Amino acid sequence: MDYIEKISRCYKGEILLHSAYTGPKSKMIPEVIYSILSVSNGITETMLLPDTGEKAEIAWIIYSHDMILEWTEFYTENYHIKGTVFSDDGADSPFIIKPDGTITCFNCIDNEETKVADTLLDFFP
Repeated sequence: MDYIEKISRCYKGEILLHSAYTGPKSKMIPEVIYSILSVSNGITETMLLPDTGEKAEIAWIIYSHDMILEWTEFYTENYHIKGTVFSDDGADSPFIIKPDGTITCFNCIDNEETKVADTLLDFFP
């Protein structure tokens, strides 16, 4: 099963795909993330608005290429994280894919990382 299919199942289809990222690759971003970005430059969670039934974007599931670079640079410079920031938990704690492929969640207040998954595929239940 590919990542986008797994993410869609995890969010019960309530996702929005964006145009594929076709620009230059950064060494800062692992190929596993580029495998998603090459299909959709970021993935957002959606919901239907109760009053209108319109689909609305509510949060990033996977950041866009530019956001990944921006947030990785920020957390590397300010908190000395090792890895690539690709999303967050909705409460300003970023998810990081480490050089070995494991996924951690970084708590800025405590300056601590907690392992949340062995791989990106495991990250999405």
